[in-house]
Amino acid sequence: MKTLCEKNRTTMNKINILGIEYTVKHVDVGDTEYPFAGRCIPDDQLIVIRTGMQPDYTEQVLIHEIIHALLWQLGEKERFNDEEFTDRLAMGLRLTFPNLLKGGRK
Repeated sequence: MKTLCEKNRTTMNKINILGIEYTVKHVDVGDTEYPFAGRCIPDDQLIVIRTGMQPDYTEQVLIHEIIHALLWQLGEKERFNDEEFTDRLAMGLRLTFPNLLKGGRK
């Protein structure tokens, strides 16, 4: 079974965040509409992740974008735009739960 963060397409195209179904869209590195590693667009219930990144970095970006979605759904609009806070929280979660996106597998 594939993990969430394999290099190309993943087995997960949807993720439920506090009862709201978000689509996880993977875009090519050259996609000029999304020229960044990841993005959360809560109005569209969309998380965009760029392909072609190292697996560990891809995982970090996905956690980061999930946190943005959580903050939005919790009504934390000011925190939603706080990239430093989101980065620190994503790193802390990834280090505390290294298999977070692998379904608990080692």
